[in-house]
Amino acid sequence: MHSLLKKLLLTNHINIHQDELKFQLASHPSYPSLHAIVGVLDHFSIPNAALKMPTTKENLEQLPSSFLGVLSSETGDTLSLVEKRGEQLKITDENSAYWLTEEVFLTRWNGILVAIEKDESVKESTKNPLSRRIHWGVIAVLLGLTGFFFYSVPSVYPASFYAFSFLGVLLAGLIVRHELGFHSQATQKLCNFSEKASCDAVLGSKGATLPFGIKLSDVSFVYFFGMIASGWIAMVLGDAFWGVWGILSMLAVPIVIYSVYYQAVVVKKWCPLCLALGGILSLQAALSVFFVASERILTPSPSAVLLVLGIVFFSAMLWAMLKPLLIKQEEFAKLNVAHTKFKRNFSFFQAALQEEAPLAENPIIPNELQFGNPDAAVQLTLVTSPLCIFCKQAHQDLAGILEQHPEQVSLRIRFNADAEAKESMLTKISSQLLHIYHTQSPAAAWKELHRLYSENADVPAWVEAQSIHFNPAYDTVIEAQREWCSRHQINFTPALYLNDQAFPKQYDRTDLAWFIEELTQAYLEEAEAQQNTLKAS
Repeated sequence: MHSLLKKLLLTNHINIHQDELKFQLASHPSYPSLHAIVGVLDHFSIPNAALKMPTTKENLEQLPSSFLGVLSSETGDTLSLVEKRGEQLKITDENSAYWLTEEVFLTRWNGILVAIEKDESVKESTKNPLSRRIHWGVIAVLLGLTGFFFYSVPSVYPASFYAFSFLGVLLAGLIVRHELGFHSQATQKLCNFSEKASCDAVLGSKGATLPFGIKLSDVSFVYFFGMIASGWIAMVLGDAFWGVWGILSMLAVPIVIYSVYYQAVVVKKWCPLCLALGGILSLQAALSVFFVASERILTPSPSAVLLVLGIVFFSAMLWAMLKPLLIKQEEFAKLNVAHTKFKRNFSFFQAALQEEAPLAENPIIPNELQFGNPDAAVQLTLVTSPLCIFCKQAHQDLAGILEQHPEQVSLRIRFNADAEAKESMLTKISSQLLHIYHTQSPAAAWKELHRLYSENADVPAWVEAQSIHFNPAYDTVIEAQREWCSRHQINFTPALYLNDQAFPKQYDRTDLAWFIEELTQAYLEEAEAQQNTLKAS
């Protein structure tokens, strides 16, 4: 499902951080389903429509050039990416891609679809610039060392052996990633391309594990990396380790034979990645035999043997420290998905919300600062202060929710200020914001709030730059807010209330964005039930 959503976004030229996309999809409570896809699209503010329509040629012509559709097949209904290409349609599902004519497509499509479009509201995201620079920096260093090796050592044998080792470490890395749970669509297809192929069956078998829990994949990765690292050392020292390479490659042949035998006779399944790795080891051994037979590889000195073995040992120690970190990273990622999936369950959120003490009353104070849709079912009240450090993040969190759901959320801003203390900075700020709100526009007041709560805001300078307007009408609003805070013993900021309930402490403010749709429906249903009760009485 992730791969199809990723392709849909790419065909619409929408760039989303793939790790974040995968996380949001996997942690959605209704995953895997179309509802989860729509929820993720809403999270990234991507305009979308989930529809069911009659399967007619006229309707198909009105649809965008690419969309997700549900098609019938021999195995049941399948979610697929549909791309319109003239009179034919390219269909891509989780396992294959094929072409259909419009007539055949309309007989298999059940009319359900998810379509998207790109506009200025889409929150595109990419990798962190620092992590991207580190990523490409490491690749540049490796390629630079490899290029310098080929330049410094033009001989056929070491260049060929190094090239095979480079391919081997990449392939061994893929196997290790697969074992650790970092699956990709490409490796999944390769590992299961036939009934006789199964990387999981082979890699999970007893024969793939040596004593002390050491995996053959670990040995392969360390071996190939050790060969590459020894090549770099040889380049620096001006010494040749090629004879040691030849000996080690020949010693690897029995392991290759054992691997093939175990797959064929014991597991009776083939691991394409393991076979490819065995092929590289066999090519290295054949290469070594050829050059030894032609006496073009000198017998290695004891010092060369010890140095190469030391490099391999150091590589093994390095991998022994690195692999547990990778395992913990994968375990943390799975735990984080499970934790977020739990938090995103609306029933649990409702239960946590109901545990909070309700406000005795939370009336709308006339003329107070209110943003969003005043008639929205979801009514947020934030008691805040620009002088409060923690209120900056609260403002940014709620501003993001209001920007994402402008028609479904109402946000009231309240200050616990003293209307009579005209020299109080908070009173000056409250009065001036009310003045801007009522004499200019709510948008202008919202803009000034952004300035006051910005990361580098200079609140005293803002007050100094304003021509503060005091007004009895504004004093009435400020005093009403202060009395309301006093009645409910609200003495700290920020304090957030959802309708008449304190926002649950178990949740972050940004988590509220997950529940806007369900909260709206729940509050509307509750209001309708109350009206029906009143009519009945």
